[in-house]
Amino acid sequence: MNTQLNNNYGNVPMGQGNSQWPNPPAGSMPFSDPAQPPVQAPPPSGYPGGAYGGNGGNMPPAGPPASPPSNGDPDGSKRRRTIGWIIAVALLNLLLLLLWLLLPSRCTCDRHGHNYDDSELVSSDDDRSDDSYFDTIPDDPDRVTPNDSVADEVEDVIEQGGQLQFTISWERGDQVDIDAHCYEPGYHIYFSNKRELSPSGGVLDIDNQERDSGRVEHITYANCSSMHNGNYTFTVMNYSGGNNRGIKAYLTVNGKTYQYSISSLTGREQEVKVARVTVADGRVTIVEHFLSASEVDIHP
Repeated sequence: MNTQLNNNYGNVPMGQGNSQWPNPPAGSMPFSDPAQPPVQAPPPSGYPGGAYGGNGGNMPPAGPPASPPSNGDPDGSKRRRTIGWIIAVALLNLLLLLLWLLLPSRCTCDRHGHNYDDSELVSSDDDRSDDSYFDTIPDDPDRVTPNDSVADEVEDVIEQGGQLQFTISWERGDQVDIDAHCYEPGYHIYFSNKRELSPSGGVLDIDNQERDSGRVEHITYANCSSMHNGNYTFTVMNYSGGNNRGIKAYLTVNGKTYQYSISSLTGREQEVKVARVTVADGRVTIVEHFLSASEVDIHP
């Protein structure tokens, strides 16, 4: 059977084994399956406003997702400045600690609390760092000059003291801590118990260190009648070990004052015996000198 199919594509014989359709006319669609809508990929997560936000839902927004807000220091300069300030403050604190550790006269014992008033001392008029009073008063403090403020101080202290006194002094320019001691029966008078009465009525009423303006120390017994029987030994100690140009010591007893000179006392805590007295029944009966002594014209 030879049948022709009449359609828009012309007559095509049927049953003749043609496996190809003739080319469609120009401008027409090719012969194919019915059109299907394109498959859409699922929208990326996180886009607001429907499937794809506010662009109609057909395409994702152009460009990458928005970056998180900046911290205001994109190049890290603020952070570097902060670290720099922290390091500077730490170094300053370390420097202050080192200065505090290097301060002089940092004793672990009780060496503080005495406020020395030198407002009544005679000031020096020359250019020397010390008053050189050792050269101007060989034996008699009454012959001192206005430059000899330490010697004047010694004289004033003794004149206002008690019946038994022990006084020491050193040059004002010497950076050293010299201490006066008294070993009485059953008791030791020295800087740890300054301004405290001993069982026999003695007291260290003037104590000075190298950082103080004063260069005099003084132990006094107001009345010998209240003193216990026994020996009373007076000594001088170089507590700090600082260099010095000599020390003067004075023992006032029975209305007389004896002067002693110590030319060298430089070892740390080096101690020298100066004199010893013996008390019996409220009177000083014996005076013993361990160093060369000379009587000077100072009376309490």
